[in-house]
Amino acid sequence: MAVFAAMMGLADAALIAWWMGSALGVALVIGVAVGIVLSIAWALRRYLPEISIGLVVAAVGLASVIPRSSATALSSLLLALGVWSIWFLTYDVWFTGRANKEVISPVTTLGGDGRAGRALSVYHQGRGPGRFQARMQRAFAEGLQARGWQVDITTASRQTPTDLSRYDLVVLGAQAYNWRPARPVIDYVDRVATLRNKPVVAIVSGGGMTERAMQVLQAHIVQSGGLIVDAIEIWTSRDNEARHGLRDPVEIMRRAAAHVPLPPHLKTA
Repeated sequence: MAVFAAMMGLADAALIAWWMGSALGVALVIGVAVGIVLSIAWALRRYLPEISIGLVVAAVGLASVIPRSSATALSSLLLALGVWSIWFLTYDVWFTGRANKEVISPVTTLGGDGRAGRALSVYHQGRGPGRFQARMQRAFAEGLQARGWQVDITTASRQTPTDLSRYDLVVLGAQAYNWRPARPVIDYVDRVATLRNKPVVAIVSGGGMTERAMQVLQAHIVQSGGLIVDAIEIWTSRDNEARHGLRDPVEIMRRAAAHVPLPPHLKTA
């Protein structure tokens, strides 16, 4: 809505500049509009590639109406590039870089003797509101604990254990940043030599558009040899009830733990 309002404001500014006979003013307004459209296209390139391509075509169309004077055209195109660069440096470099910074934490153990099995929960803490991903991982671990699992929980870093031989289950949690899962979790999966058919639960959180990030995380898990037994997308802005039948994300995660299958050696015991 804010983007639409901004574009309407730019259209008004372009009309005013044209009415006043200012070719440079028209060119600069169009340059800003082109930069905004290209920035949106860049942001959507992985999640909605068809729309992204359409926006690029729209940006080219906008650029085609820039007044033909070499000075005004150059100023307009440089301004468009500047708007896109500000977006790229602010979101893709600064924000995403900070959000994907590794967080080192000790391994915390929940549960008793692990009569139902032993699990390792690895997640990225990130910069979401209220440490949302951490709360979701904890809730899922508590759900496992209630069923008799012993759960080791920690953040994804270069110090996270990669020897998974003593675990019956691995839980991987990542926020969606720029339609991709948090980089430390992907790096951790790639550092693990092989999951060797290890059962894995994938958890991805985000405002609402988490499908692409989940696909990427699952692809890395499968490539490493993991066996995905559940994939849970949990949201901070989108309605969770429509998908999970519950509104409270903590309760959703606790109940989801009840669906995790027991290790084969316990099923036959």
